[in-house]
Amino acid sequence: MRFRSENERLNDPQAWMINRFLWEAVYSGQIQESTLRLMTIENVMDVLTENFVEASNEEKLQHWVGILLSHPDWTLLDLIRIATDVLEIIPNDAFWGAALIGRVDLMKHYSKDCPDVIHTLPKEEYLAFRLAIMDGNLKFVNYFLGDFMDNASFNEVQRLEGMYDYKGVLRNNRGYSAFCQAAENGHLDVLNRLAKRFPGIIDDMLAKKSYYALELAFKNGHHNIVKLILNPNSWGATKRNLRPAFSLAAKYGHAKAAIRLRNFTRINEFHNWKYDSRTYIYALRMAVKNGHLELAKSMISWVSPGEAVFILNSVFLWAAENGDLDVLNRLVELAPDQVAAMVAEKSCQAFKRAAENGHLNVLNLLVELAPDQVAAMVAEDNYYAFSVAAQNGYLEMVTWLVELAPDQAAMMVAADDYYAFRLAAENGHLDVLHCLVELAPDQIVEMVAAWNYEAFRQAAIKGHTSVVRYLLQFSSVYAHAESHWQENHYTDYVTTYTQDYLQQLDEDWHAFSDAYPDGVYDFRNDEGEPDVLRALHGYYVLRQVIRRSIEGGLGIDTLATVERLLNIPGIKELVVANVRSRRFRDEQQVVSLVIGQRHNELLRLAFSVGHEDMIQRLLAIPAIREAAERHNFYDHEAVFDLRELAQDRESSMHGLTPQEQQSVSAIEEAYQGQLLEEGGAAAVMESLKQQLRDLYEQRPELSSIDIDGELYALPFDWEDMRVFIETHAYMDEALEQQIYNVYLQNHYHSAYRYLSKPNRWMADNASYVYIDRASNTRWSTFEEYLPLIAYLWLAASDESRPPMEEGMGVSERIDLFIRQLHLLNRAHNWDKSREVEKDGRIIREQYDDNEKDKPSCFSGVKRRLFQALISHPLYSPLNQVTVAQFVREWARDYYQARLQDYSSDDLRTMQQVFDKAYDEGIGNPLDNPLIQSLALGEEEQEAITEAFLERFGARAKGWDFVISSTLTACGAVPDNAFVALYASASLYRLLDEIPDQEQPLTNSSGNYGFFQSSGLSEQPDRSSDRNRMPLP
Repeated sequence: MRFRSENERLNDPQAWMINRFLWEAVYSGQIQESTLRLMTIENVMDVLTENFVEASNEEKLQHWVGILLSHPDWTLLDLIRIATDVLEIIPNDAFWGAALIGRVDLMKHYSKDCPDVIHTLPKEEYLAFRLAIMDGNLKFVNYFLGDFMDNASFNEVQRLEGMYDYKGVLRNNRGYSAFCQAAENGHLDVLNRLAKRFPGIIDDMLAKKSYYALELAFKNGHHNIVKLILNPNSWGATKRNLRPAFSLAAKYGHAKAAIRLRNFTRINEFHNWKYDSRTYIYALRMAVKNGHLELAKSMISWVSPGEAVFILNSVFLWAAENGDLDVLNRLVELAPDQVAAMVAEKSCQAFKRAAENGHLNVLNLLVELAPDQVAAMVAEDNYYAFSVAAQNGYLEMVTWLVELAPDQAAMMVAADDYYAFRLAAENGHLDVLHCLVELAPDQIVEMVAAWNYEAFRQAAIKGHTSVVRYLLQFSSVYAHAESHWQENHYTDYVTTYTQDYLQQLDEDWHAFSDAYPDGVYDFRNDEGEPDVLRALHGYYVLRQVIRRSIEGGLGIDTLATVERLLNIPGIKELVVANVRSRRFRDEQQVVSLVIGQRHNELLRLAFSVGHEDMIQRLLAIPAIREAAERHNFYDHEAVFDLRELAQDRESSMHGLTPQEQQSVSAIEEAYQGQLLEEGGAAAVMESLKQQLRDLYEQRPELSSIDIDGELYALPFDWEDMRVFIETHAYMDEALEQQIYNVYLQNHYHSAYRYLSKPNRWMADNASYVYIDRASNTRWSTFEEYLPLIAYLWLAASDESRPPMEEGMGVSERIDLFIRQLHLLNRAHNWDKSREVEKDGRIIREQYDDNEKDKPSCFSGVKRRLFQALISHPLYSPLNQVTVAQFVREWARDYYQARLQDYSSDDLRTMQQVFDKAYDEGIGNPLDNPLIQSLALGEEEQEAITEAFLERFGARAKGWDFVISSTLTACGAVPDNAFVALYASASLYRLLDEIPDQEQPLTNSSGNYGFFQSSGLSEQPDRSSDRNRMPLP
């Protein structure tokens, strides 16, 4: 049968006799009913009538062991008869069954009558020998180590000695369990026999750091065994063994053993004081914890006064950290004159450690012990106790600390940039967050926004749903979350919260309408006054609805929802405030709020997502329409606005416009072949990184530092930098920081770091990064954008498509691209602001904190990268102005080459014809044969179309009419672009520079770039006179 538990087995009247070792080794955790029945038989004659012929050898051994355990008083002859006649057990099994029970008489019988048993040693001999040691069966031990081995052959003895050389028998993978149980039960005679037979056993046991036997002897008061183990003649009295032995003596209050150990080698004279002080601290702690104060006093007297103070302080700190009031109280009793010093040690470290681990009872005791240090304990390390209590969710401790120093509550909350609030949110302690908000209601905005809304970000990452939903109730948090709704961990929370908000709003709306059929629903506070903060929250919900109006992830009727939100007066007022000044002030000038991220942002957001019905609805609001008209309906939105970026650090967060998305597709289509030729995105990225490394080394003026008047070029790699710092800035923190600053601000190196995995220069508190916990390394999210970065890099470095912006070449575009990677890498190093004086007034500006890298969030990457390609033909905005400018640029290049076929006289004739037409209004240039010869043929017209397609890719389709209208400006014939573009493309300058002798015309002004000024030095600008074309 199988027992359900060990307790059930031990309560059985027969099975309890079988110890746990035999239960597993012989019975394998279950016993037969027949064995239990045999164990209940009282008369040996009844057993002789049993028949076990059909039983297996294993079952017979189980019966045999059961009988031996249950009938120790039966005679040797009866037992031999049962084994031979009833069980018919083989001699080997009979021998080892007797060995397991420790029946030496039976073992002698079988080894004498059946000498072969000594040559067959099954695994049970280990267990038999160990059981004898544990039970203190000296008779068996002596027999086994003496007569049994003496009867074996020489080779067998060698094998036995090898087998029993402490490793297989005494240790048996359980830490010398047999020896330990003998020590626990006080079997000194057995241990003496083992020590005599195996002289190195104690030293070997202690060398394996197995001190359990010694501890059990201490614990059970077996002083003779302690004396045996600590006998220096039995083991080497080395520091390795003295330390734990000394600690055990202290733990169990064995003063004589402690003194004896001290006399072996004085503990306080060990060479390595730091290591041994830990042993001494542990020993004293054990003595105090277990109430052995007299021994503790003696131990303190054995060391110097300075060492005594150090040890007492260490034990006091440990007790505070672990909440052990008994040790603390006994230390006060042990050293009352040291109490104040122990409390104040290491800047009130005991108070801080107790707070870390939630031991409020210890904090109360410390306050009682040192009432004059309460203020210092609370304020120490910038209110560390309060912050860590909030971090770990100890609400009772948080409130207790506030009660202890109520006048410092606001400072506690604000300490270390609202560390308490941030970490409480990260760890999911909603009750603590409620408490902190109540303690500092006037600091809520700063509290939730600290460290770029770290409280919300970390709560979302860690999955603390209740905390996330609580924080989303604050309008600034929701504004941050909804603008980053596509970030990892944000999407589901923002979606669910917005849906719940709109559902609740719908219910409130209907309830209000039922109660006040003629009323206008608005956000009101308890006093019935407009609730601006609730309205602001509603404004940001409206922004989220518009942002996702095309994506449809909210599962709502978007237009109907927008209509309802806009019909709430409070929200409508904030919409208008955003359009006009982005600032709202109530009538009493009490509330002042900044609305949104940029002017007229709702309409511009609708433009970016391309929702025409939404645009029309918003344009129905007069203020929105007027602002849009003033800004030409934001037609420039696809163009990078440097001034706006400088004023708005979140510009990289704005959604991509449909035209920008189209540009991306065009870039991917144009460079897909090159990407594949170069080996894919990863290969292109490695090439980019190598170029960044090369540029870094080519510009030493950007990567050098002056140390004591000597200029050093800083190495590129992290390991080499660490060697440089150790060589030149060892123990010089200020210089080390200067070295770091050079790396942090070098845009080549910073761009390389952004693309590196890992980035060893990454800040530990950087938010939008991946972390390898095993190596504690971090890197940016660049891998998610690997193909896109590769495509954009190929576009930025493409010399066949030069920039279309004035004054910019390919090298400048490359540098701009690299700087954008640099800004991505340092994006959140610009989160802080400071006050500066400008034009006689104080303003706030963002600045780089010169800390390690804190890269951009996911949503900012695309926008930032695209900003580097503002002048690329495939990315530049395509409209009538852009197309017309391309035609003019093409015409200048074409006619510069074409006019080289004409003589100087012909060119002067053309110039005279145009001058008369413009200056005197005489004649029409189209009537002149020379000028007529400049007309474009079909081949040239096809060439300009092909060039347009090549530059602008798929986006060029549908713009043919603009090309045609540009070529026919002012009624000129379609094929004579020279006349049509004479003034607008500055073609007259080609005639102004007629060479004195027959030689090719050259463009002295260099390349005509997109939007480039047409003025030439040394030449009068007569373009204003040529803005009027003569009628044909």
